[in-house]
Amino acid sequence: MLRFVYALEKNEALDAGSLRVEEFDAFEAADGADHGVAVAGRRCDDLPACARAIESGARWAVYRPVAGWREVVSQLNALPGAGLLLIEPWTLCATPRELWLFWESLTRPNVRLAWPAEWGVKTGQTPAGVIPVLNLRLGAVRVTDGQAATIDFAKRLAGIGFDGYFIVDPPASEDRLGEARKIVEIVRDIIQPRKPVKAVAKKA
Repeated sequence: MLRFVYALEKNEALDAGSLRVEEFDAFEAADGADHGVAVAGRRCDDLPACARAIESGARWAVYRPVAGWREVVSQLNALPGAGLLLIEPWTLCATPRELWLFWESLTRPNVRLAWPAEWGVKTGQTPAGVIPVLNLRLGAVRVTDGQAATIDFAKRLAGIGFDGYFIVDPPASEDRLGEARKIVEIVRDIIQPRKPVKAVAKKA
């Protein structure tokens, strides 16, 4: 079952009282940011910050490397501690082959991939190719809209029984939370279709 996460912007104000419990399973925020709600995941600028976030109680920490994959592998394998680390490959790997080599070189079982759906489409790495290859290496998928790529990812993830995080991270706007709600509603309708209500005939 997909777990829906709302990714808060650094300075985003959020009224916890306006949120319905069923909308999001968790929240993610930048390292150290306080939004008045319980934050389950943290986005960090470096690996030591990820380790500190997990030690402080975060369920996961996200890191987007700026170095090449060989350097990041050595850093990850040397990092002490446990907890789920999610790595976003925006600048990490230039080709699918490099991405595969990166994962094959890791020795830490608690590292998973946070796949950015928009980036994957731009680089030609579609859900049809990504999910069968990475499968158990996926810990999260980050989406920015409710377009075709997002819908395709949701369908395929539901098909493999993915129980990781579906991180909803729309662009800045006047109603960013509203946009996130729309994305979740679209995806929920796909993976958990509502049963049609049968009309009951009135007795004569």
